[in-house]
Amino acid sequence: MNEVKEKKDNNVLNYEELFHLLKSESLSDSVEPITIESTRLYIKVKELTEMAVPTQVNQRDRRWNYFYVPLKYHGKNAVIPMSIMEYNSSYYIYFPSTESLRSLRVTEGNSEYSSVYDKVISGAAEFLPNLVDIKSLEDLVPYEFRAGKIKGKYVLGKEWLIKEEEAEMILSEYEEHIKHIDELPMAGASISLNDYLRVVYIAYEAVFEEVKEMTPKEAYEYLADFRHGGMLNIKDPNSAEQFNKWLSNIPAGSHPFEIVAGFGLVGISLVPPMLAEYSSGEKYFVISAGSPVYYKTYLAMLKALMHEKVPVITPQLEEILEYLTGESYFLVNRYGSEGVSYRDVQPEYFAYIEWGPLEVVKPKAAFSTRE
Repeated sequence: MNEVKEKKDNNVLNYEELFHLLKSESLSDSVEPITIESTRLYIKVKELTEMAVPTQVNQRDRRWNYFYVPLKYHGKNAVIPMSIMEYNSSYYIYFPSTESLRSLRVTEGNSEYSSVYDKVISGAAEFLPNLVDIKSLEDLVPYEFRAGKIKGKYVLGKEWLIKEEEAEMILSEYEEHIKHIDELPMAGASISLNDYLRVVYIAYEAVFEEVKEMTPKEAYEYLADFRHGGMLNIKDPNSAEQFNKWLSNIPAGSHPFEIVAGFGLVGISLVPPMLAEYSSGEKYFVISAGSPVYYKTYLAMLKALMHEKVPVITPQLEEILEYLTGESYFLVNRYGSEGVSYRDVQPEYFAYIEWGPLEVVKPKAAFSTRE
């Protein structure tokens, strides 16, 4: 891949030039493309796409993932991926990276535009024959423009994790608990509001020292989501019939079973048995956690409930234990609740990033060999 190195300096695109044109100044910028109405640039992009086989075609659009643009990146020879989509008589150009570069929309027209865009398109066309050598390509793509994954134990602090031995013990206890769950006193029983609050209080006591001076109802009012949907207004809190009738018609938008409020997230929920006569037919309590912030609290509550012989189940346990032992994966350079930047990975753990394969367009036969 000497083509990147042999270009004269005055013809080599500098990444800073492109970044200056495409940097996002706001969230709306990152969503809204920059529109260039130029027939001259439109034809150049069209000619580039005609040099490669589309990677995706449907009734609405055609896509090419990815061309690669040669440039100088912080003083070093590099190439960056560029995706093109043809849609509704326009070409949309994307540069996937951690630096939130804006996309381009190129249509026909008479507008002037920066010569930087000519360098981008001509550079991608000249580099196209090199895409047959993906292994060498990996050495040229900066980490900012790559995606991968890494196990949580290499990015999470120790305060987030538990030992594998502890996880195995909890899983074993839960499996034994499930074997005998139908033998437990409340399994399949119709319960009252006070019965439910007493079970919730068992979970609270395992974690929150301050509830020891409160009644179960007070503790619930202190810690749970305030949107209880009228649950606390049931006339007779000791009546199983009244509680179950209320269960059959819970107001939309209420969160009565979010026993630890999430404040913008979903916290910890403990759903009571909902017998078939009234609702879903589930005869056990179900505990769940909506965010990793609450995973350790969830575990402590689950253990307390099992210890007190509450018929509780949880479909999340293995998934949460995988997270807490650091065995679940975080996406690298992809945004989301379990995503990290490669810059967040400590140097001693960098080798544990599992980089994904680079996607490349397939050059058409006439453009697949180097001159």
